[in-house]
Amino acid sequence: MKRLTLIRHAKSSHAHAWQRDFERPLDERGRRDAVLVGRYLAGDAGFRPTRVVVSAALRTRETAAALAGEGAWARELEVEEERIYEAPLEALLEVIRGQPEEVRHLCMVGHNPGMEMLLEWCCEEETRAVVTGAVFHIDLPDGPWAGLRACEGVLVGSVTPALLGGGPD
Repeated sequence: MKRLTLIRHAKSSHAHAWQRDFERPLDERGRRDAVLVGRYLAGDAGFRPTRVVVSAALRTRETAAALAGEGAWARELEVEEERIYEAPLEALLEVIRGQPEEVRHLCMVGHNPGMEMLLEWCCEEETRAVVTGAVFHIDLPDGPWAGLRACEGVLVGSVTPALLGGGPD
């Protein structure tokens, strides 16, 4: 069995209209929520990613840093990936299908609508809203990442910052 964990970046700031979307940082609530989620993941014995692919956008890098800072994973597991910023489903699948076989648990820190589309594609989860800071764990059948097919996954867990006492969804 393989696992894919999808994490949407925490709440980001829209304080400066002149700021490019790619450069938007987390806001105060996003920083607090990322710490809550990081602590939760660090305490989850089943959460042990072997690679963490992070969008190159500032808000996703800050989210990943906060999660790792709370012990969710070691920073050396992170790979920055520009292709998952504002990525359509096919680009996300290309990144996943390109993972080496020694990666047994892949974690992706990215953006909507891509995370929602990927969740739905993997396990037909149409009713799940991927709010900021949300985490979704999907179990996949063994086999090469390159052979990943639609609807093969089983959603085995999810959490949002609101469930952990953080900001509203």
